[in-house]
Amino acid sequence: MVTKAGHNTYREDSIKNGERERRGKSKEMVVLDVISPNQNVPVVLENFWSSSISKTAFQAFYVEWLTTNYQGTKPLYLGISPQAWTVSAGCASPFPRLNCTHEEAEDRMMFHVQDILSHRSGPTSITLSSGDTDVFVCLLYHITVNWRDLGLKELWLVRNSGVRRSILPLHDICLALGDELTKCLPALHALTGCDTTSKISTKLAALNAVRKPDNSSLILNFDSPQLTENAIQLAETFLVKCLKPSTDLKTFDDL
Repeated sequence: MVTKAGHNTYREDSIKNGERERRGKSKEMVVLDVISPNQNVPVVLENFWSSSISKTAFQAFYVEWLTTNYQGTKPLYLGISPQAWTVSAGCASPFPRLNCTHEEAEDRMMFHVQDILSHRSGPTSITLSSGDTDVFVCLLYHITVNWRDLGLKELWLVRNSGVRRSILPLHDICLALGDELTKCLPALHALTGCDTTSKISTKLAALNAVRKPDNSSLILNFDSPQLTENAIQLAETFLVKCLKPSTDLKTFDDL
């Protein structure tokens, strides 16, 4: 078994900058462009994490720290965009196979799972740790669409929420939901509100809406590389159904 980890990328032109600015507005932001082993930890960690500069500096420090202090026998694979690194036996080396420019760490987690399955033979069991809803949704989708055929037998997700810790068998959840519903989950999640989109209705209302055959067809083709005007109109109709399940209306303007 190998351990892999990813970190967010912080770009000046990111679509998420507005959200990051909103999160940091009420805080006295702590900005550190270089972090050393003897660095004092900020009293309020939220003030530190609200700074993209501080987060980027921490990522660089983390690789350096692991190179000196990691004593484990398993190699570590770290996705720090755009490069990936492997740390083993006191040495950090580039690992080009996992280079990735995706901004979100959860996106790069999908690449890491894909890489494991592409370089192993036979049934494989993988465990990941994340409390992020985006990760949960994307993993369910990829199990159904991509990973079963690559030998994935079990995929477990460890979720920590405050003092609670749960371990979810995603392979069983996929079977319970069914392939058609699972394939709709990324579109459902993004349309009703995620890291880069505004909240519309609720996840529960969307799940109830998508379980109806006539509604699920509205977003089945929303994962196309190039969205058509028709796909966008159908997605709007789906969201109208989430807000008002019994309506025959099709646009927000009509609603």
